[in-house]
Amino acid sequence: MQFPTLTSYLNWAKGHAPKGPFAFIFAQDDIELNHAVAHHIKLGFPQTVVLADPQLARPADLPAETAFVQRAAKSSADISQEMNAIISALPRQ
Repeated sequence: MQFPTLTSYLNWAKGHAPKGPFAFIFAQDDIELNHAVAHHIKLGFPQTVVLADPQLARPADLPAETAFVQRAAKSSADISQEMNAIISALPRQ
């Protein structure tokens, strides 16, 4: 699953994502990204979401059930705003 923005993912997730805790991985590059995703899936997270900088393409071998979201955060304040939006959109998840 690939989404052009965090908002588009959140709109989809409200009605389609599995229930339970989500794993959010903020990726600046693809080094060890597949390992990080596989680790979180192995831990049992029902939904693993990669939030990636726009220049990072979705790795071809990323598991299909992993949501891949393009986002252009530039600072830790942006990440905080994104997490607040996630928490508001997906309460108790």
